[in-house]
Amino acid sequence: MKVKMSWKITVGFLLCVGLIVAMAGLTYLRTQELAVQDKRVVHSNEVVSELHAAIVNLGDAEAGLRRLLLTGDDPCLKSGCNGALEAPEHLQRLYQLTADAPSQQTRVAELDRASQSELARIAEAVDIYRDQGQAAATAVALSGRGQFDHVRQIAASLAQEEDRTLQTTAEKVERKAGRITSFLRLLAASMLLAIGTCFYTIRKEVRGLARVQGELAQSQEKLKQALEREQKLSRCDPLTQVANRRAFFEALEVECRRARRNGWPVSVAYVDVDNFKNLNDSMGHAAGDALLTTVAGTMKRNLRAGSCVARVGGDEFALMIPDVGLREVEMTLHRIRGLLLKEVQSNGWPVTFSIGAVMFNKPVESGEEMIHLADQEMYSVKNRSKNDISVVAVDVTAHRQPSLQIN
Repeated sequence: MKVKMSWKITVGFLLCVGLIVAMAGLTYLRTQELAVQDKRVVHSNEVVSELHAAIVNLGDAEAGLRRLLLTGDDPCLKSGCNGALEAPEHLQRLYQLTADAPSQQTRVAELDRASQSELARIAEAVDIYRDQGQAAATAVALSGRGQFDHVRQIAASLAQEEDRTLQTTAEKVERKAGRITSFLRLLAASMLLAIGTCFYTIRKEVRGLARVQGELAQSQEKLKQALEREQKLSRCDPLTQVANRRAFFEALEVECRRARRNGWPVSVAYVDVDNFKNLNDSMGHAAGDALLTTVAGTMKRNLRAGSCVARVGGDEFALMIPDVGLREVEMTLHRIRGLLLKEVQSNGWPVTFSIGAVMFNKPVESGEEMIHLADQEMYSVKNRSKNDISVVAVDVTAHRQPSLQIN
């Protein structure tokens, strides 16, 4: 009897061990499938990020041309020129990321050709503007109407293909994971039949398996948090650690909705560092970076809660100040400018600050228009004397001439 019982215990134990080993193997396979999916998600995010960066840089170059034609001021092209230089780097990165996808390589090549054509058109318009004037340059700019839309269409096609590939991968992984889950359930049911005298051992193994699954869940949560942190970083200027242009417009949109709902004003200021290029040339880019970081930190520390500071260009910053009147906006900006001048003088930086601001009694629908008006006000300061502040109020019910639009 004891021999028979011992045999049954041995068989039951070995069966449980076999079942547990099988479950562990299937769990490992499932973990590997999830790792493959996670890797694909990260890769797709990299492709989309590089694609977005390339389009943003091309858009900056296009915006720089528009601003040149509207204002006639060459420094307006500073951020646009940076975009023209950086866009090819992102496209080269796209070539590398899509090396294993011939169809995507074809789209990237088409996007590269269209981008080069668009940049060539912009460069041609700038040269014509300088040689022949605004009218001739505008004609060249308008002759390429729709070309940038073609670039966007190619980029959208590339992103859609990446989404389809990601979805196909996810579906395959889900199917495999489903089959593995079914086998796991079957093995668990078989193991329950063999519990008997080896129940204690099986229980320990199940707890061990639960710990593995918990660790997997923790790993997935950490990956999710890492992706969220990466998304947050994409809205922060890496040098000054204040908001970038994208984050500024998102904050401005939210504040404008709140202002319309509550009936309070919103002010937008544009801050430009006078003679920044001369400082870079004479003291080096390290000094320029230190200056920009100091300027951003000073403004961020000395603005009221609810305001937003963003770096929107090389040496240009935008401020959003909600729910204050015109007089308080003027006082705030004069105080900020005084603090900035004190900081640069203490560091021996030969720069000043031109600030233009617009208070909107009722926010307009377009954040681009709001910052454009503040930008114009800033340029009126620079054209007068630099190192000054100009603040105006705008009533959205007043008639305004439409601005020149270039597609």
